[in-house]
Amino acid sequence: MGDLIQESSPEPIPKWALYAMTFIGMVNIGFAVLILQWKKIGFYGFAMMSVITFILNVFMGQDMMTSLMGFLGVLILYAILQINGRLGKSTWEYLE
Repeated sequence: MGDLIQESSPEPIPKWALYAMTFIGMVNIGFAVLILQWKKIGFYGFAMMSVITFILNVFMGQDMMTSLMGFLGVLILYAILQINGRLGKSTWEYLE
């Protein structure tokens, strides 16, 4: 699978970066489970992984706009968590 990603990329991607991104993806699954268990640490983990991914993207030579797009998911998640429910409280307030 790594070879397919390497071939489709305009710039060569270091093998360590592929491993790092795979690890980040697996950790994000854990953070998604935490959010489903109503834990704020899940959101903070997503945000932290987005910062790390941004740094990796810049270090690998991705353009700034592509690198910044990684924060879009965190912003969407934050916006969803701020939606008020029936009791006038946002979902964020229900997270532990």
